[in-house]
Amino acid sequence: MQHFVTDDGETIHIAVSGSGPSLILLHEWASNHRVWNPIVKDLESQFTIYRWDARGHGNHAATGADQPTLARMAK
Repeated sequence: MQHFVTDDGETIHIAVSGSGPSLILLHEWASNHRVWNPIVKDLESQFTIYRWDARGHGNHAATGADQPTLARMAK
């Protein structure tokens, strides 16, 4: 699992797999990157797949300056 840091200091976990053109998979509210596990294997041979846990989701707590709202996630 890799990560990146947002502009307000939140660490976001991201899973990257496969090779080819980029494909970004976003999970729904109250879920995490694992929701895509059933289809990732079928896509990895064609795409580099990016799946992350939105702030406050998955295995990490929200610690940045902004709360995990839909508006902040969209930003």
